[in-house]
Amino acid sequence: MVRTGAPFGYLILAIVFFLAFAVSCVALYRALKARPVGKVKALLSSVPIVFIALVVLANAGADELEWNPALPGEQALLGSWNDGVSELALRKNGRYACAGNACGALAGAGKWQRFGDFEVDFVPVAGAPVRWRITEHAGRYEFVAGAEGDPDAWQTEVTFGKEALVTRPR
Repeated sequence: MVRTGAPFGYLILAIVFFLAFAVSCVALYRALKARPVGKVKALLSSVPIVFIALVVLANAGADELEWNPALPGEQALLGSWNDGVSELALRKNGRYACAGNACGALAGAGKWQRFGDFEVDFVPVAGAPVRWRITEHAGRYEFVAGAEGDPDAWQTEVTFGKEALVTRPR
């Protein structure tokens, strides 16, 4: 994904990509219209077009991630969450049980509670408390570790997920 913190950074990137795309298209057109056909020129002028198309496609999926999903209530969090073969079960009584390699810092069992609108605190029986953010992606709720403090400094990792009860409108 393309990320920038510069003022007007995305606008500048869009202009640069558009200009590179336009110049490459003109060069490709001229190379294909030339007699004899300039195969090397055509190939070289198509490289930026392919690169820009790949960048656009890679960033298209980034918009599907919702960092602030509309949760219909605590009920949406209850039940089984999966990360591969690992399973995290959130119970109504505020307890959780986790089994599998992905449990890591959750240490098997403990207590959980909502923190604000989009985060959950886990307090393992043995170990330090853990806070994970709730996101929604492709019709699934997902816990994301490492989403604390300044969003520009996040080093996130998607962990457990489950089907969303309510998906956001498209």
